[in-house]
Amino acid sequence: SPSQAWKTINKVNNKKFVAGDRILFQGGQTFSGNLLFDSTDKGSLASPITISSYGTGRAMINAGTGKGFFAYNVAGYRIQNINFVGAGRTTNTSDGILFYTDLPGNIKLEYIDISNVDVRGFGSHGVTVGANNNKSGYRFVQITNVDSHDNALSGIHVWGFFSSTLTGYAHENVYIAHCKAYNNTGVSGLPYNSGNGIVISDVNGGTIERCVAYNNGALNTANGGPIGIWAWDSNNIIIQHNESHHNRTASATDGGGFDLDGGVTNSVMQYNYSHDNDGAGFLLAQFSGARPFSGNTVRYNISQNDGRKNSFAGIHVWNGGTGINNTQIYNNTVYMSRPTVGSPRAIYFQGRTTNSHLRNNILITTGGMKLVEVASGQTGILFQGNNYWPSGASFVIRWLGANYTSLSAWSAASGQERLGTFNVGRSLDPRLNNPGGGITFNNADLLDSLTAYQLQSASPMINAGINLFSAFGINNGGSDYYGSPSPQGSSTDIGAHESSSQTTPPPSLQLLSDPGFENNGAGWQRVTNAGRSIVNTQFHSGVRSLQMVVSSSNSREVYQDVVVTGGATYDASAWVRTSGIGGAGAKVSLLWLNTTAGDPLPAGSIIRTDVVGTLAGTNGWTQLAGRFTAPSNAIKVRVHLFASADPDNSGTAWFDDINLSNP
Repeated sequence: SPSQAWKTINKVNNKKFVAGDRILFQGGQTFSGNLLFDSTDKGSLASPITISSYGTGRAMINAGTGKGFFAYNVAGYRIQNINFVGAGRTTNTSDGILFYTDLPGNIKLEYIDISNVDVRGFGSHGVTVGANNNKSGYRFVQITNVDSHDNALSGIHVWGFFSSTLTGYAHENVYIAHCKAYNNTGVSGLPYNSGNGIVISDVNGGTIERCVAYNNGALNTANGGPIGIWAWDSNNIIIQHNESHHNRTASATDGGGFDLDGGVTNSVMQYNYSHDNDGAGFLLAQFSGARPFSGNTVRYNISQNDGRKNSFAGIHVWNGGTGINNTQIYNNTVYMSRPTVGSPRAIYFQGRTTNSHLRNNILITTGGMKLVEVASGQTGILFQGNNYWPSGASFVIRWLGANYTSLSAWSAASGQERLGTFNVGRSLDPRLNNPGGGITFNNADLLDSLTAYQLQSASPMINAGINLFSAFGINNGGSDYYGSPSPQGSSTDIGAHESSSQTTPPPSLQLLSDPGFENNGAGWQRVTNAGRSIVNTQFHSGVRSLQMVVSSSNSREVYQDVVVTGGATYDASAWVRTSGIGGAGAKVSLLWLNTTAGDPLPAGSIIRTDVVGTLAGTNGWTQLAGRFTAPSNAIKVRVHLFASADPDNSGTAWFDDINLSNP
């Protein structure tokens, strides 16, 4: 009780504790010493031993040059509402909080709960849970609301005995959330990486979420790390809703934001924000001697200006070992500007991989930086439905040692950005709110307010992506970076944002009859003429579209007239798909008329023609859109759908979801 409180940590260390005991330190006071527990001090999952504070504020354990808390070969502990400080990372030589087991028999010690704790000034790790005897370790580990900073080796570290031949994992059910790891500098001259923010290994079933890691690793000189938040030699790991930024290295590698590294399987990085790191924003890496690396996913993340050193990429795939297999990378947004030093890329495949599939990503570079670089040795690699935007500078993709300066040239040479017989890649301004304008939050609960990378309402990325479930059976997780449902419209959007904007206006604003041809083209003229038909074999939404089949000897047109107000503003758009269309291709136009007459139009009745857009060649569903002002004397507008072919060619065009609205 407070009236009979022990005065020193030595008193605590000389007692033995059982399940359900509580050791409380007076809040606002500092206690010097090192808390030490062993296998005779046993708590349990149901009745843990609690170390906490009482009264006002948190107590402080001043560990000097030693460990703040050490539990050896024992679990069943809850550490909460108490702080630990060492003598400083260059003076202290130990860990802040350490759970460690070397028990034989591949046993699992149950329950560690560390919450509402600040740990700083230690020469090793801030918080570490370790095991070093085959696959013995811990089960049910929770580390929440912990700030671990100004330590030497890492902020939070979970690890086990590494072996490339053993099966199984040391730890199970590890949960790390709402933590901050920062200013953990690393140590120069060590033979292994140091200065990580949060790193876990030898874990089966783990989650790191709503955490922030920044300004770590500046003194590290070893290669193979450090990283802000990462996992290696683990299975079924989820890293989500985190921010990792301004992490550094003094070596030639890494210093990145996020990483799934050697021996990781069946894991996912999603809904994360990485920016301004020395190394890669999102790294997938396999080192020599690691267990197999397979079945991992990177989706709905945002990388802004990573790769500030050593030419890393926003999304970087590196194989220095047995191979990177069966990887899905989709619906990410990468923005890469030119740094002071180095030549980063938006995406870089460095080393051979098998079955790497990249779809629905927005890749933006400035200053002529490479959009993509892929080394030789790939098997089954696919780029489909991505948008490549060089921001007005040179378009550069380096593929298997050759440079390509246009999307079409690269696609033709590589066979990439094809889905069946259709071209599905784009090189368009994605119309983001403020690319490159993402800010630092240092609060993972605010990440969904990153409006810089949301799509504008007129973005051509809306509904332009590949529906991964219908096309490939891929479950995309059901939401985008911002937590909004995905998909929302007729198809998936490209990039990390699934817009709630409707490319087809509500019926009350739509001025056209049967805009999606679901009513067999009611209101449209010449729908049933030669070469024109309503089909259910191709459609952008619904179950029908308008098809035009053209050859060298003819062209096709379909139109609908709408009464308009002179001088008013109108939005027009259409979704178009083409196969083998040459010449003028498929075209959507607005013919502004000064008459109410139908065909034939009187001479001089066409005041002006505005082209909404054209599409030639072979392309997947592509939106053509624009905003137009009606001539002051316009009475009607003719929405004109048209297709033609080269003299020696034939082809097919499909039109769907036509829109004319008065905003």
